[in-house]
Amino acid sequence: MGDDTRRLSQMGPGSTSNLLGPGGRGWLVPEGAKKALLVAGGIGVPPVLCLADMLVEQGVDVDVCLGFGTASKAVGVDEFRALGATVNVCTDDGSLGTHGFCTDPAAKLLGEGGYDYVASCGPAVMMKKVAAAAAEAGAYCEVSLERMMSCGFGACNTCNVETVDGMKGACMCGPVFDASKVVVF
Repeated sequence: MGDDTRRLSQMGPGSTSNLLGPGGRGWLVPEGAKKALLVAGGIGVPPVLCLADMLVEQGVDVDVCLGFGTASKAVGVDEFRALGATVNVCTDDGSLGTHGFCTDPAAKLLGEGGYDYVASCGPAVMMKKVAAAAAEAGAYCEVSLERMMSCGFGACNTCNVETVDGMKGACMCGPVFDASKVVVF
């Protein structure tokens, strides 16, 4: 344990700190959204699971497409189902759910229409495909981009994301971005 972590762990009720945080932008679900499609792969599953919980609490119908390399790497499937979400699972090796990528059922669902909101987190190539399918379907899409965030307050430029509005730091302007604004995933 580092010195700062030790000091934080020893803080009691009424203690104060000049800690700055949290910075950045989370999921911004459009007001009045009725039906959402959430697409996640690998380490992108936990943030999307938190979003699903929030959406269900707001009365939004949720469909989920999850992708994993293999069954042993699958996480969150039961938790999404417990929320009442319709869940499509895909694995690269076919050991769980459908053999293939989660972008395929996501594109099919988007093609059928009816989604107000699409959100994705995971591998860049997956999010790029989801964003393209959402744009084609006319659905608003957000992506949560994983970046190394060295300083956490926009000074170091380590976490920059190329957007149509220029370079933006994921730590202060993200990690969630309007997918239509991202140039390079």
